[in-house]
Amino acid sequence: MKLTLRMVLRLIFGDEYMRLLLHTSSDNPGVNGLPHSSVDILNSEGNLATRRWYDADGRAVRDVDMTNHGNPKIHSEWPHEHFWDWSSGIPVRS
Repeated sequence: MKLTLRMVLRLIFGDEYMRLLLHTSSDNPGVNGLPHSSVDILNSEGNLATRRWYDADGRAVRDVDMTNHGNPKIHSEWPHEHFWDWSSGIPVRS
């Protein structure tokens, strides 16, 4: 069996670290998070609105929005993806 990074982290730090890697937030967690983690962003009703993934440096790289943001002309399908561009030094979500 090939060990993944998550398997190694779980062996070293236990389940508490894994709980931190996959967590939820009712507030916008921002563009920086734990490396190799994700966060579920909940709306005011407690439903999943967005899932955000962070890269090895803890920078947001991908969001999946579960709604069309009330704008079906731009987002006719949902869920849909947004990617983060860090090339200018300032994060920009597509």
